[in-house]
Amino acid sequence: MRRILIDKAVEERAKEFAEAMKGNKPDLLKWNEGDTPMERLMAFRDELEPQAGNERYVEYVDAIIGMYDDLLTLTPDKFSDTYEEHFKTWDDILKDKVVYGKEKKFYEHVIDCMGYADIRSNLMRQYMRVQRIKTCVYCNAQYAVTTEEFKEDGRTKRIGTYQLDHNWPESKYPFLCTTFYNLLPCCPTCNQTKLQNTAVFNLYTQKPEELDVFRFELTPDKALDAYVSNDMERLEVKLKCDSCEEMLKNHQKLFHIDLIYAEHKDVVQRIIVILQANSSYYRQSLQDGVHELFPNGVEDPGYFFFGYYMKKENVHLQPLSKLVQDVVEEIERCGWR
Repeated sequence: MRRILIDKAVEERAKEFAEAMKGNKPDLLKWNEGDTPMERLMAFRDELEPQAGNERYVEYVDAIIGMYDDLLTLTPDKFSDTYEEHFKTWDDILKDKVVYGKEKKFYEHVIDCMGYADIRSNLMRQYMRVQRIKTCVYCNAQYAVTTEEFKEDGRTKRIGTYQLDHNWPESKYPFLCTTFYNLLPCCPTCNQTKLQNTAVFNLYTQKPEELDVFRFELTPDKALDAYVSNDMERLEVKLKCDSCEEMLKNHQKLFHIDLIYAEHKDVVQRIIVILQANSSYYRQSLQDGVHELFPNGVEDPGYFFFGYYMKKENVHLQPLSKLVQDVVEEIERCGWR
C-alpha cells in the first residue's frame, strides 16, 4: 500500500531483469537454446503469417517484437499511452481461438511466447527478495508468499515463491505480461477479488510525493470515545487518500480494505494500550538500549517495541505494518497521551 520510488537502484534492477529476459544473464535465468521470448514471438509470427485471415494477429505480435526492449522496462506512467497508441486497435482479437500447437485464445499464446510462466516463480522471486517485499502490495494485510510445484530432471519439486498479480491484467494487455513494473506481489484474497480488473494503484512511482498516497485513519469521534471509555469495539479504522478520490474508490471496490481492517481492531487496541502505558521518553530509552545490545546497529529499533516494522520503507516486510505505523503517527500527533 506504500509505493516504491523508481530510483537509480530500481531502474538498474529493471534493466537487469530485461537483460535476463533477452537471454543475456544466464546466471539469473537460463533459456534453452533458441527458446528466448523474442525467439518464441518470432516463431509464432512466422507460423501465423502465411495463413490468410491472420493479418491482425501478425500485426499485434509484430508490434510487441518491435517494442520488446521498451516493454520490458516500461514505467507505469507510460502504460496508458502505449496501449492507446500501439495496441488498442486489436482489443477485439485477444480472445479469438487460434491454433498454434494447440488451440488457445490468442492472448494466451502471446503470454506463453513472452515467457511469463518461466519467470513467475524463479526470476521474479529473486527480485521480490531484493526489493524486500513479502506482503501483498494492495492490502498489506497478508503475506504474498506461496509455494509452487514444478518438474526438474523428471522429479517433482516444490519451492517457496511469490504470488504475482498483473496490475494491468494479462487478458486485456498481454503486451505487458512480462513488464517489470506490471508484476506485483499480492495475496490470494486480493488476487481473487481483483480478477481481470485494472487497479489504479501501482506499486511503483517516479514521484517522491506519491509514495504515501494511502493512510489509515481512526474516525476521530469514535476513536476518542473508545479511548476514553476503554471500549475498543467502538474503534473504526478507515482508509483515506487525499490526492486521488478515484484511486480510493477503485481500491475499496477491488480489495474491500475497510472490511478487511474492521477485523483488526485488536491490533489497534494493542497499539493504543502500549502508547498509553509507556511514555515517549521510556520508549526512546528502550530503543537506545537495543542499540547498546547490538553495537553494529539495528535497522528498525521500533520493531522491538511494537512488534511491527516502524520505518516506512520496511512496510512491505510484515502484514499490518502500514496500519500500525499510521495509528502510532496519528495518536502521537493528536496528543492523546
